[in-house]
Order: sequence, then C-alpha cells, then structure tokens
Amino acid sequence: MCFSLHCRLKIKYNDYDSTRDFFDTTAVRSVEEQILSLYHETERNHWYNDENKKAIKSFLEVRKQILDSMFVMDEHSKQLLAEFNEAMKQQMAEMRKRAILTQPRVSGTSTFS
Repeated sequence: MCFSLHCRLKIKYNDYDSTRDFFDTTAVRSVEEQILSLYHETERNHWYNDENKKAIKSFLEVRKQILDSMFVMDEHSKQLLAEFNEAMKQQMAEMRKRAILTQPRVSGTSTFS
C-alpha cells in the first residue's frame, strides 16, 4: 500500500456502507497508528520539538489525502451532507437555548442577553 503524499486510491464513497467504513480501511488505520505511536513517544519522553510536530502534521496530511481520495461528491453524498448539516444546525440551536436557560442558575443572575 502506498502512503506517500502523492498516493491516490481509486475508491468511491458508494463502495462503503457508512462513513465509519472509511476509517476502518487498512491505509487509514496504518497512518493513524503511526500518528498515535509518535504522539505517545513524544508524550512519554517529553520530546516536544519541531521535528515531531512536523512528522505528526505530515501523517495527518497523508491521512487527509487518503480520506479525500476515497470520498466522491455525488448526489447521494450531497444529500447526506445536507442532512448532516441540518441536524447540526438544530443541535446547535438547542444547545444555545439550553445554555441561555442554564446561565442564570449558574451565575446567580436572572437574565442573559
């Protein structure tokens, strides 16, 4: 399997049952394991330097390119994305409403603007 930045997989979204299947591919899992391994090594040994940051950033770029190459924006994908965005808007509105109602109880004030 090619992991270079120039690697392009010829896999379409419709080949998968869900977006979760994207993340269960060997290529994505392998890159994620490399990211986690480097991150844990950095944490364990307190090696916070620019080289480790650059390496992790490079692995993240490879992961993004793999995922981008697997996702094809067709009508089905557009519909799923539109439905997801609408659901997110509704949830954000609900969270805002709850925050406004909760704020006076937390801060001891009676109004929130």
